[in-house]
Amino acid sequence: MTDTTANNDADSGSSTLYATFNQRDLILYALSLGFGSSEGNHDELKYLYEHHPDFTAVPTFCFALGFWAQKEARYATSYEIPPFPPVSISSTGTIPFTNLRGQPDISQYPVLHMNQSVQWTRSLPVPISQIRTRLEKRVRTVAPKSIGTFVTSETAIYLEDTTSRTHADGNSLLCTLQSTVLILGMPKENVIPLQDKGMASSNKVSIPKHTQPDFEWTYVTSPTQALLYRLASGDSNKIHVTGDPIMAKVLEGAADKPILHGLCTLGIATRAILLMSSTGTQPYVLSQLDCQFTKPVFLGDSLKVRIWRTSSTSSDWTLVFVVINETTRQVAVDKGYARLTTKEDRRNNSRLSKL
Repeated sequence: MTDTTANNDADSGSSTLYATFNQRDLILYALSLGFGSSEGNHDELKYLYEHHPDFTAVPTFCFALGFWAQKEARYATSYEIPPFPPVSISSTGTIPFTNLRGQPDISQYPVLHMNQSVQWTRSLPVPISQIRTRLEKRVRTVAPKSIGTFVTSETAIYLEDTTSRTHADGNSLLCTLQSTVLILGMPKENVIPLQDKGMASSNKVSIPKHTQPDFEWTYVTSPTQALLYRLASGDSNKIHVTGDPIMAKVLEGAADKPILHGLCTLGIATRAILLMSSTGTQPYVLSQLDCQFTKPVFLGDSLKVRIWRTSSTSSDWTLVFVVINETTRQVAVDKGYARLTTKEDRRNNSRLSKL
């Protein structure tokens, strides 16, 4: 029997996928971002030790689920290294077939990850054994430009069971991810635009240029950072291991030099945000995170995360941030935005979302 599901998904740009995770996956992900590698940061043990009384997930672990996800729940495990592109991309196509004119070979064009955002409805649950999630993905916009075609997709991640140490209702929304990629050089005449008028606009972020940051933190990436992150995240793209001649057309040195995953760099920035929030008078949790990826990071590069607190109340912090690559003296992550709320405020918002 012919499986037409993949073709239908690729036509429409939407798909339903499943992913599972366990305690080991959470710990490996935290290690891949360098958690526990800095002296004095004893609070990070709660991300690394399953018997810690406050054992919790690094919030950006949700990025990994899209790389592990499968079409059938019974195959949704993290035991094998997934192929690249992952099912979450191959099932829908980088551009839906309905938005293509003719049959252009998209594989000949470099694909650059430009923007990433995530909004958490509640904290990721910590599994007792294993948790299954459902991912609902759809392409929201296709915007052909002279430089290439920008494609924005949205993925809503739902909890499908309650086998966890932290409370969450079955079939409840955990978070919503939004990602924009640029298919560099894709001719406009080969693309049919798509505009979702209901899509929320991104936050307008202004980075203070003449104000000292409220928090600065430096992290030197390790020679094995990308190798560890690919195992933890499921992003097995060879560009993070051996480089890629196609990417070398737009990124100097990318032909034979591994590039660190952009989502790993964002995860490192998130680590800095969590360190900053731990200095507060009460526990805060991430509710929203946005950023733009601007320049590549290579293994061994030194990264400085600079964070400004633009507003704060007893239950809410708003931050903006950048990641400076001190090795190349370039901005690797720009227009970063983060919102943190107290745990009590997160619980109240979760109750309201059910009404």
